[in-house]
Amino acid sequence: MPRRFYLWLAGLAIVFSAYTAYWFILADGVERDFLHWQETQRQQGAYIAAAYKRMGFPWSVTLKLQDAVYEKAKNLHISSQNVKISVSPFFPFNITLAASTPTQIVFSVDGSASYSFSTQLFSATLQRDIQPGNANPQLHATFYNIGLDPSHKIALGNLVQSCELVAAFNGQVPAALDNASLAAWRDAGGVVQLSSLKILWGSLTVQGDGTLTLDKDLQPLAAFSTRLSGHEQAVDVLREQGQLQPLAANLIKAALKLLEDPQTAADKPREVKVPITLQDRTLAIAGVHVLNW
Repeated sequence: MPRRFYLWLAGLAIVFSAYTAYWFILADGVERDFLHWQETQRQQGAYIAAAYKRMGFPWSVTLKLQDAVYEKAKNLHISSQNVKISVSPFFPFNITLAASTPTQIVFSVDGSASYSFSTQLFSATLQRDIQPGNANPQLHATFYNIGLDPSHKIALGNLVQSCELVAAFNGQVPAALDNASLAAWRDAGGVVQLSSLKILWGSLTVQGDGTLTLDKDLQPLAAFSTRLSGHEQAVDVLREQGQLQPLAANLIKAALKLLEDPQTAADKPREVKVPITLQDRTLAIAGVHVLNW
């Protein structure tokens, strides 16, 4: 065989060996960071249980967690049977957390009233700047079949089919969900900026962007500019559930009709642009309260 072939073969062997060594170094670092995070959380009073194994060569570094439980007294409880933490060797500063089995989440901001929800599947990727100390990471997340707290009956239904979002965090992300950490984040100008949000909830489709922070009582405070479709059916549901009187429902439908985009193609769902706010534990769409807790 020509000498060039052996040179190519030797080159490929060197590249493969170097990549393999790099993968194992990266895998050791990911595992070390995960164990360090566990130890730090335990020192802060969290309970963590998960058996894991390392996998993914050659395309990713993945830690597969079985029967994972994370619990922070009076603040947060998360459990899932199958969770994967993945890092791509080609984008080592990005971390993806995904669950292919139902995940249960119970949380409380003030330590008294608690709220729960579940998600059938989810995937969340945290994109960090290559420069260390970057305080504005970006989150890309998708959740499917979100079951809202069954103890709070919601007029639009307790199942949200999907939620997709892209968010950037301004200010140092709090390491814990305790009151002191959240208050410090808020007081330092902490804001979550959602550049893209899409929610499919029953007949209602919500798309838009906005900001989210915490008020003086550490409750969610949000304002969004959105486009709605399926709004007529949603108003009908609110009326049927007794959330709107028939006259008010008709007036709202008429007002939304005036806001519809006249340029919408005949084969496309009709859309309206409306504000959505979250304040004082109340979710309001175009000024109409649709959820209180």
